[in-house]
Amino acid sequence: MNGKPTQSRDKILGYYLHDMCVRLGYCLAPAVQEELIANPPETPAEFVKEIILAEGLDPVISRHYDEMLTELVRRVGETFDPM
Repeated sequence: MNGKPTQSRDKILGYYLHDMCVRLGYCLAPAVQEELIANPPETPAEFVKEIILAEGLDPVISRHYDEMLTELVRRVGETFDPM
């Protein structure tokens, strides 16, 4: 993100997970969402893969992977640096 973010990483990830549920149907159980937010993988790409895997799908063939990753990077940048 450009400049200092106005929201915490946790809130951004929570909003992102909500949006992916509403827009694309990737609706994770609350416990899975909490775990992903509390302990995100090192990169946005891995975060998106975890969402897709949690839905029981293969990230390699998911038609939504690129769209999901692009949106997450737009929101948090290339890494999950603490905000």
